[in-house]
Amino acid sequence: MGERRRPLPSELPLAAPPGVRVTRYVSPGAPQAPVQTWSHPGGTSYSPAYPQASAALLPRPVPAVGEHQAARPALVVGIAALVGSVIVGLGLLFAPFAWAMGSTAVREIDASHGALTGRRAANAGRILGIVGTAFMGIALLAVLGLAALGTLATAGQS
Repeated sequence: MGERRRPLPSELPLAAPPGVRVTRYVSPGAPQAPVQTWSHPGGTSYSPAYPQASAALLPRPVPAVGEHQAARPALVVGIAALVGSVIVGLGLLFAPFAWAMGSTAVREIDASHGALTGRRAANAGRILGIVGTAFMGIALLAVLGLAALGTLATAGQS
């Protein structure tokens, strides 16, 4: 014995006022659900305000291709900039590169609509680059300030 299946919402008839004829049709060549049209006795016909969307028209999810090629390098350069600044002092020179690489990677990952992954690593590299660049600016101001004070001190002794 076959079971009766429940009708889909698109298969249910629309409630029509008395004197209105309801017809169903499917557009030729289009894989979509049947659309109901209402016809008044005066000859005016119209479709519902929100017809069922065709499966062919709905956006399909994009499978992830892989991680963006600059996501991890941006993170590594950002970490190297901060760690290198503590150990050697010249590591802060890498910070603007981490900022630029991370920003570019985040922008391209967002534009891929889910096809590329690695946004968190790229964003972390970008943030580390921003922090390192800020430290580099502070260090540069400190060096310039100390040089100015040294110049003033030697000028005052002469």
